[in-house]
Amino acid sequence: MPLPTLIHVDSPTQQSLAGRFAVYGWVASEAPLLAARIVAPGGPIPLAWEPRPDVRSVHSAYAHSSGFRGAAGPGDLRDGVLVIECETAAGGVRTEKVLPPLAVPADKAARLERIRPHLRADLPFRETPFHFDFLTDEVRRNFNVVDTDAVSGFEYAPDVRAEIDRVGDELVLDCGAGNRPSTLPNVVNLEIVPYASTDVVSVAERLPFRDNTFAVVVSCAVLEHLKDPFAAAREIIRVTRPGGLIYADVPFLQPFHGYPSHYYNMTMEGLKNLFAAECSIERAFVPRYGSPVWTLTWFLNSYAAGLPEETRRRFLDMRVSDLMAPAAAYLDEPWVSQLAEARQVELACANSVVARKR
Repeated sequence: MPLPTLIHVDSPTQQSLAGRFAVYGWVASEAPLLAARIVAPGGPIPLAWEPRPDVRSVHSAYAHSSGFRGAAGPGDLRDGVLVIECETAAGGVRTEKVLPPLAVPADKAARLERIRPHLRADLPFRETPFHFDFLTDEVRRNFNVVDTDAVSGFEYAPDVRAEIDRVGDELVLDCGAGNRPSTLPNVVNLEIVPYASTDVVSVAERLPFRDNTFAVVVSCAVLEHLKDPFAAAREIIRVTRPGGLIYADVPFLQPFHGYPSHYYNMTMEGLKNLFAAECSIERAFVPRYGSPVWTLTWFLNSYAAGLPEETRRRFLDMRVSDLMAPAAAYLDEPWVSQLAEARQVELACANSVVARKR
């Protein structure tokens, strides 16, 4: 017999260097789900529900399931323990996750010493056992850096890893690395958040490295989140050695996803334009993880999640052929008019702005 309620915390897995950290996971229950929260010493911290079709598929024996997401800080732990409570129609259930202190990885000191000679001498920074921090208060103001609870943490896609491996032990920059689950001795992980894998804390628009430092620079799903991707591209080119390789990808038909902001999606021509003035474009392509099917499934899942329950059920019962008429024919349908405002922004076909000059 399955347990009445399962709660699983995906992240965090250890205590964090960042002031705040993302908390996310999932719950599956035989009873309707009412609320989820962090049970913190200072009081409960609400968690937001989010779609988790993977959980629904794996735990189909449970009538109700959902993901949850929120943020916490070091003071929200109880002696290093994160406590999550889920309230269901049948009562409350808690789970506790012990978060071990963050230890300095064995290869971290060696990597930082290897990076040190390549740092610019004209930029102030703070040094810790984990990273070089160039994110001064002035930089935060000038580049509009805001704290974020969002976190990206993935291994390299095979084609990205192949380019890294091709240069052997030469230095590689991962510009906007997120929180990499594993690190490589020759790869410098740069982020605006001091995650466990971060080596250098900095903005991409003013990289703290000397010219011609890296054999490869990788920037995956980063440039769309920057207010000035052109400045970041110029910096990436500057720190790449002559003959070095730049591997960049950005979304084209992806919904809005802020980390914490999302400014620009790009066509293939737009992405090439960022680098074409000073680089030879060897190839431009749609990677496997950028296939249009990702757009299709992302869009449909988010769209359905933004509808009232009864309207959602009717929408999910529609056939693909039911969605092939000209868009104007659907504007008065409930599954169009009842879509939540937040989903309208996330999935918009176009955006408009009206501005008045000061």
